[in-house]
Amino acid sequence: MNRRQLLRRAAATIPVLTLGGHRAWAAEADSLELISEDHATAKALGYVHDAAASPKRVTDEQKTQFCDNCIHYVAKAPAGPEPEDGRGTCALLPNYLVTAKGWCTVWVVKPPA
Repeated sequence: MNRRQLLRRAAATIPVLTLGGHRAWAAEADSLELISEDHATAKALGYVHDAAASPKRVTDEQKTQFCDNCIHYVAKAPAGPEPEDGRGTCALLPNYLVTAKGWCTVWVVKPPA
């Protein structure tokens, strides 16, 4: 096998691996549970399910901050024809779901798409 053949095979394999990874993540996200606000990491981050109820959000800028507009948040794809349930995963709280309208103290703006 020469270098050209190797590059062609690699170029054909990468999209397949990426698609497979996305499907695995979607299946995994279906089995995750919503994190408790009493979870040690959630408490350390000041995470709350309802951002409006957080006493730590005091500035006008913070009042526009929610999990769904944070760089760490990835929305959970709806399963089937049902609407989005407002949950997703957070890079800072692995293996759990968070609410789209939640908030924590390490919120970072999501860049425009």
